[in-house]
Amino acid sequence: MYSLVEAMARLFMEIGGRIHTGTPVQRIVVQKGKAVGVEAADGFHPAELVVSNADPGYTYQHLVDPAWRRRWTDRRIARLHYSMSCFLLYLGVRRTYPQLLHHTLILSPRYRELIEDIFERKVLAPDFSLYLHAPTRTDPTMAPPGCESLYVLAPVPHLQASVDWTEEAPRYAGRLLEFLEAWGLEGLQENLEVCHYFTPEDFARHLNAPYGSAFSIEPRLTQTAYFRPHNRSEDIRGLYLVGAGTHPGAGLPGVVLSAEATAWAIAQDYNVTSPSTAASPRHKPAARRAGGASAGRAVRKRRREANRARARRGATAHAEDPPGGRFSRTDSTRAVPWPAPCCPRSRSPGPGVRARRARCPSQCAKSAGSRSYRRIVPDFDVIAVVLIVAGLDHHAVTGGINRRTGRSGVVGARWGL
Repeated sequence: MYSLVEAMARLFMEIGGRIHTGTPVQRIVVQKGKAVGVEAADGFHPAELVVSNADPGYTYQHLVDPAWRRRWTDRRIARLHYSMSCFLLYLGVRRTYPQLLHHTLILSPRYRELIEDIFERKVLAPDFSLYLHAPTRTDPTMAPPGCESLYVLAPVPHLQASVDWTEEAPRYAGRLLEFLEAWGLEGLQENLEVCHYFTPEDFARHLNAPYGSAFSIEPRLTQTAYFRPHNRSEDIRGLYLVGAGTHPGAGLPGVVLSAEATAWAIAQDYNVTSPSTAASPRHKPAARRAGGASAGRAVRKRRREANRARARRGATAHAEDPPGGRFSRTDSTRAVPWPAPCCPRSRSPGPGVRARRARCPSQCAKSAGSRSYRRIVPDFDVIAVVLIVAGLDHHAVTGGINRRTGRSGVVGARWGL
């Protein structure tokens, strides 16, 4: 995994970048609402833009002056919920364990209660659910011949729990080693060459992670998607965020994708184009906006007009569909808005809505007053209905396969079942 970091550093220096290690940033300098550089231990570094890969809460609360923060105030940051932390063991063993795979999950039989101990009660539980990593299974160079390199991750509460890790860490490491020996790693403690542990306090001290959280902001409903700190700062021009605390979230794939999203936002704002961004379909909006603000406004205007035209076509087709074939269209893979414009449930009925309701098939009136999900699409075989419960909201998505074309698609989606 560290080879990915080395490759990114090598590429950065090849294109002219400079890396200053051991130089902690003390402040992001903002002038007239725009980031103009950073103050570090070795002085001021001017910059046209600033990208912070520190935790968003730490970035805003400790590196940006409160006068420039209207959205991410200290009060709002204090209300954020953070993920759990982890207790990590790095082991070097003078023997091998051929029974281990590259990845192993060891789950406690008290799984649900353990989750509540970590997230709700915030206590150090007597049992464990562990992730055991044996990299020598796929890369023998990770340990000397005849030896094993092991990494153990135990989820634990973050630093809002009343645990003194200075005293608890050695005891907890011993408990983990005893558990792993009883689980099947015979002779583990007597063959230990290296035993290093990393606690929630280390996450806070070395990585500036708030409360020592291992995965930054917890991805609960009110802290996911749009509600997470954006890759492009909402408060300060020229400031961008990257890492587990922004979009899309934690984990190695999520963090790398956040770097791509941040690079795309910078390309949009600074009219930067490259062969890679021009060739990728995801970067076409950036290429279209390369002409400046006026081009962007023209693109958005065309989109609005196209959406209005599609809405008008959808309303006409819905009103004129025969009772036996509601929503039957030439291209039935195209999803129809729900609720339909002529339904009483529609939040914004257009002009002439009463006349359209009068011509609407009976199925519309039935489904409008029903609490169940009813929708008739004759050209689709409905194969899956997924119900996602998040707090008090429910979201149902129905997918299907078109019998004529063989293509899959979304038949409909509805909130508030």
